[in-house]
Amino acid sequence: MDLTGSRARTPNGEHSHRVCRRPEVVLPLSWSPLPYSGCTVSGTDLSQAEADALLALPKCRADDREWDYPASGGSIMVPLVSEDRREQFLLDVSRGRGRVEISRTKLQNRARQVIVLVRLEIDGPAHRNPDDSEVPCPHLHLYREGFHDKWAFPVPPGRFRDLGDAWEALCDFMSYCNVVEPPAIRRVLFT
Repeated sequence: MDLTGSRARTPNGEHSHRVCRRPEVVLPLSWSPLPYSGCTVSGTDLSQAEADALLALPKCRADDREWDYPASGGSIMVPLVSEDRREQFLLDVSRGRGRVEISRTKLQNRARQVIVLVRLEIDGPAHRNPDDSEVPCPHLHLYREGFHDKWAFPVPPGRFRDLGDAWEALCDFMSYCNVVEPPAIRRVLFT
């Protein structure tokens, strides 16, 4: 089974794509931006409105290449494009190594090659935010103006059906990133 099966036929026989809407992310009341003292790569800063617009853009597979879901210790970098093909994105899928990290997974959506819009981390370490608060895994890193992907937030309840199932997590992550025409990723044994 591959993710291209998410298309359905309309009554007149044409293919349509299921469009999944991403719920708005609500920041905790205690969240307030702090000056970011880290280094940035020139030209990679976006306004929050630009980052939110890029994440909300419907995304499609860039080509018909078939990908295998990575084995333990592996990763893939899948190209995506906006529906009008003006913006390019990358979907990164990385898996942990060995017996200890076998369920560790990182799913990431990047814009303009280097800008992380959103990253889902499963079975990894807790994350320490710039305000010194700690967020346990699983968590979502979301682009924040002036901070890039340095802030993590708890995974919204009910947004991801089963983070213990790598395949379901990938499907839900692509929906969260508004991938309306998913790449052809072959489901393989998750061992």
